[in-house]
Amino acid sequence: TCQAVPLRTHVMWVVPFAGVMAYPVLLVVAGTEMPQEAFNAWLLLASICVLSHLGARRSEVQRRAKWRALREAAERDEVARGLQAISWMSCDIVPRLGEDLRVVDSSSQIDAFFGHAMQGRGLAEFMTERDRPLFEAAARAAAEREE
Repeated sequence: TCQAVPLRTHVMWVVPFAGVMAYPVLLVVAGTEMPQEAFNAWLLLASICVLSHLGARRSEVQRRAKWRALREAAERDEVARGLQAISWMSCDIVPRLGEDLRVVDSSSQIDAFFGHAMQGRGLAEFMTERDRPLFEAAARAAAEREE
């Protein structure tokens, strides 16, 4: 992958550069009524071309970073869906928990397993006093590994 020089802006300099180089040639061939201003006009044209190229490059770098972030997020979602599918095949129920360890998505199977409507309730409520701190510590450790 090309991370330092995005490909589109890598070749976009050719056309403006050709215009900047052709301008003094045309001034010599066709002549000008104000030769004392020709260099200033050429310098202004060259500056505009350089600035537009730098702006296009910056925009391309930002687009590439956004695209890469979206692609990585899609890959993470794909892995999560795969792990969820494996969990559903090997477990009776798979409750999905939020950051506060409360059930985010409940189903009739999950509710029947616990004997309560689980939407918004914490799993720790159904654990013994001895198991609750172990569960919370394991959940914290898993969350820290993700970051």
